[in-house]
Amino acid sequence: RTLTAEQAAYVDARVFESADGRLPWSRFEELVAGTVAQAAPEAAREKEERAAKARFAKKVRRTVADETHGMASFLVHADLPTIEAIDDYVTQRAKQLADTLPDAPHLATEDDRRVHAFLLLVSGAPADTDLADLLPQVCLYVHTYADPGADRTQSSEGIVRVEGHGPVTQEWVRRFLGPHARFTIRPVLDLAGQAPVDSWEIPDRHRRAVHLMTPADTFPFASCTSPGMQVDHTIPYHQGGVSGVGNYGPMTTLHHRIKTHGAGWQVKQPFPGIYMWRDPHGGFYLVDHTGTRRLPGTRRPLVVELWHPPAGIEIALADDYTPAA
Repeated sequence: RTLTAEQAAYVDARVFESADGRLPWSRFEELVAGTVAQAAPEAAREKEERAAKARFAKKVRRTVADETHGMASFLVHADLPTIEAIDDYVTQRAKQLADTLPDAPHLATEDDRRVHAFLLLVSGAPADTDLADLLPQVCLYVHTYADPGADRTQSSEGIVRVEGHGPVTQEWVRRFLGPHARFTIRPVLDLAGQAPVDSWEIPDRHRRAVHLMTPADTFPFASCTSPGMQVDHTIPYHQGGVSGVGNYGPMTTLHHRIKTHGAGWQVKQPFPGIYMWRDPHGGFYLVDHTGTRRLPGTRRPLVVELWHPPAGIEIALADDYTPAA
């Protein structure tokens, strides 16, 4: 606690008798927190002012360790009266749904009804509105891959990947997307057949090709896989670089700025989707769709200005090499 000795003594004098076990720990913590606020009211007001600025309503970002299994969360952080009003509305609306639609299969549990009630809140629709009519139009990219070794005579359940979410089963797609979504099936994109354009602006078809070829930030050891990253010209357009696949690299804003303005960082793209980076200290890194590999024995003095792969390092691709998504 950020209390002075006098303030700490004030708290101690008012809570020590309750520390003998007469209160459950959760209630004792509440007593201490309230007494600390009484001891330092100015600090309490400052904390409230800082907290009041932390308002948001957003989809909760998942981590790699999260096992979402097709589920996600939306978090609203606001002042207590606002949250109480939302909770009261959802509670009352859920009770109405239980009374008016008792046999609806998608409203079988209290949690189902509360989620549906929240959708009614944000949409302003009548209680009997179908779930599909409550949702705005959004676009989800679902990647599915044929298994060349699968036995087509046997029924099998494949795994697909939803961009921005993660892996799900085909059954999940049928259950949750099937009743509400319209599917546009796109064939495999010809990554190598994207004709360059004579402009600095990057066409959407090029962006799709780059995202499939290089789904992650191309800066060494970067982790971002968002499709909304900036697309950098490996050789700048104003220096003769073409606007075409083979001269693009997705990067976050920070890494894009480091590449553009950071002293000593250099990158070449000898083959589409293959990036060779050189850091300011002479270290080399090979980046592709599988990740980053530090090339051993590549550190050079800072005075070296020539940009060549280190001796003994060769980049060779098989005859049937195809950049992987």
